[in-house]
Amino acid sequence: NRKREAVQRVIDRSLTENIMVTLTLRHDKNDVLKLMLDGQQKACSDLWRDRQWLRLKKEYKFLWNVRNLEVTWSEKNGWHSHIHLLIGCNEDVENELENIRHTLFGAWNRLVQKHGLKALDEQAGVNVVKADNADEYLVKWSISKEMSSDKSGKKGHLSVGDIEIEVL
Repeated sequence: NRKREAVQRVIDRSLTENIMVTLTLRHDKNDVLKLMLDGQQKACSDLWRDRQWLRLKKEYKFLWNVRNLEVTWSEKNGWHSHIHLLIGCNEDVENELENIRHTLFGAWNRLVQKHGLKALDEQAGVNVVKADNADEYLVKWSISKEMSSDKSGKKGHLSVGDIEIEVL
């Protein structure tokens, strides 16, 4: 709740137009979570210094961003790790979402492969949407919500909280 409140204060005070970016990885049931997370973290760290990210940041006046790692698991597909990135823009980007997505896809795909992960699917590797009430979604992983089953994974996927409940 503290994180949600802090994010909401930033949203309220900054008066930005907000977008939600989801950065995913290709995976299957044989992938090792630790290796996926290590590669994902390195790719994400590189993204902040990448010329494409820096160009988008300048062009669309990205003022602030908050990121959240989410991990789910399913028996069919194994671990699914992805990053939600809430970005506050000082520019009207509503008609630019596909351009932002396309540019980020190229950078993210290049960086995940650089760190030993699988090439991405153009349709699912990066998603960019307008973010109304995105602060709620960004912090949905909080342990109180997970443990109270407020949020479960989609399509048979288990969230970390669901897995904890199953183990207990």
